[in-house]
Amino acid sequence: MKNLINLRQLYLSGTYNLKTIQSGIVSGLSGLEVLDMTSSAYVWGLKEEAFDRQSTFEELQNLERLHSLSIRLGRIQSLQNEDLTLIGRLRIFKLLIGPEAISFQSKHDKRKLIISGLQLSGEWIGRLLLTNASSMHLNNCSGLNQMLGTLVISSIGSYTGLKSLTITRSSSSLRPDGGCTSHDDLLPNLEELHLFELSKLGSISELVGFLGLRFSRLILIEVIRCAGIEYLLTCGDFIISLPKLETIKVSSCESLVEISNFPSQENFVPEPVAPNLRTLKLVNLPWLETLSRQDESGQHSKFISCVYHMKAIEQVEVNTCDNLRKLPLTIQNANTMKEIRGEAEWWNQLELEDHDTKSSLGRFFKEVVIVNDEK
Repeated sequence: MKNLINLRQLYLSGTYNLKTIQSGIVSGLSGLEVLDMTSSAYVWGLKEEAFDRQSTFEELQNLERLHSLSIRLGRIQSLQNEDLTLIGRLRIFKLLIGPEAISFQSKHDKRKLIISGLQLSGEWIGRLLLTNASSMHLNNCSGLNQMLGTLVISSIGSYTGLKSLTITRSSSSLRPDGGCTSHDDLLPNLEELHLFELSKLGSISELVGFLGLRFSRLILIEVIRCAGIEYLLTCGDFIISLPKLETIKVSSCESLVEISNFPSQENFVPEPVAPNLRTLKLVNLPWLETLSRQDESGQHSKFISCVYHMKAIEQVEVNTCDNLRKLPLTIQNANTMKEIRGEAEWWNQLELEDHDTKSSLGRFFKEVVIVNDEK
């Protein structure tokens, strides 16, 4: 195999039993442009970590034509700054670091970093690695608070390339410890935020304050099975408006009572939260009553209409949200609406501004039948 100097693409994806690659085999493929070892059992490491003359990460540096790489590494220390010259010249990469395999797709997976099943309290994710990544997924990692704190302290600028952040299966609160917060937006170009099974997360605002996030380019928020979350965001401090937000998806968050929370200052006049919102999907949220709670003046409908114009809304889905009786929909929404999905009982009890609005939007409603006692 090492004599195949003209080989340009090597696909070893799904080689679940491949645990050994002799040193020099891959590095001898001088013409190699693509190396895909997605879901392979082979774990790449540094020379000092290798045994029995195994191939190491350093050998990949010799592949000057390599532009696409998908491999698995055992730990973060396997990627030191001197090794990242290779990462910097790759057009496409998928690096899985840690013992657990995980597959989650986003729109920005061209240069993806996945860290799974590791204790991160003593780890530091190198700036060069984060700078080159367009997507990062942290799965089942402990010590996230300490790792994020280290990221804030060591930061000398923003990570402008990162467009998708996914955090799954963690008991970390993502709440800054000891006032360790960033004054600058560390992820100014973030477009997607996915949060799954974060048991101690009370609000996305905790992560916002930690990393100084402004969400000025955020397009999608997805939150699933976060048992402790009571509201998604507090608007008025770091976040005033989400001008690019098009999609909100929230499901199976049993403590959620509202989408947006606002400060109670007497003279606070909120801006529209998501003026370009197109898709709203709310599923299995038993305590959700409204997109935002009643303000102090008691003018609930007026307040909600102000902060949630929803003038661009196209798709609404509400399932198993028995207490959600109000949505800021108007008769003008008939100009953009494509579909409203939900249970018939919910639609019949939904309170809109008047009968004409309900009648006009009714033609877009499609009943969803919940079977097998899913409720």
